[in-house]
Amino acid sequence: MRWEHWADAFAQRAGVPWLQQRTGRAGAAEFFRVVGAFEIAEFAVLSIMADESQVAAEIAIDAAVPGGGRYRDEELHLWTFNGDGTISRMRHYVDTAKHIAAARGEDTTRPQP
Repeated sequence: MRWEHWADAFAQRAGVPWLQQRTGRAGAAEFFRVVGAFEIAEFAVLSIMADESQVAAEIAIDAAVPGGGRYRDEELHLWTFNGDGTISRMRHYVDTAKHIAAARGEDTTRPQP
């Protein structure tokens, strides 16, 4: 399984821990270890789209991350499956700027002056 495999992802270059490339079960477990440290105020599935090989979920999330950062985002989570039903790929489509800022300790939910 490939997790967050992008050719050129700014969030990965910026070191956002929860959007790093990972591989296999150990990589998926590491992702969930990282997001397990979040304080999630909201995680709502707004809609789901699917066909025989992919499922996309539109998500609203409000999360505080270790280091003092916080973000609220509407994201797309795209899951791709093998013919046997196992997961072959997972990618988040997010507001990269919010995630980079939150990883740096910024609260992106505060109104800007």
